Amino acid sequence: MSEQKKIRTEIDIARDKVREAINSGRWGKRALAREAQISNGSLRLINEPDWNPQSDVLDALLRVLARTSGRRPLGNGANQTRLSA
Repeated sequence: MSEQKKIRTEIDIARDKVREAINSGRWGKRALAREAQISNGSLRLINEPDWNPQSDVLDALLRVLARTSGRRPLGNGANQTRLSA
């Protein structure tokens, strides 16, 4: 008998990219959801094996990761200390 290998689809790879961005700490769930303009609840079950977001949600998340090279962008300066000249 041959051992069956799970075939990884493009969707599996995309979900793993989003999971990795969150689980590595580069993005928080709320921050990524806000940046992707999706509901926080869309990421609530992200670490469940059967997490299966709608295609528009996954596309929005991937666009954010592509635009930011997978890293959370720096803030808008509101919480940064201003240096004197």
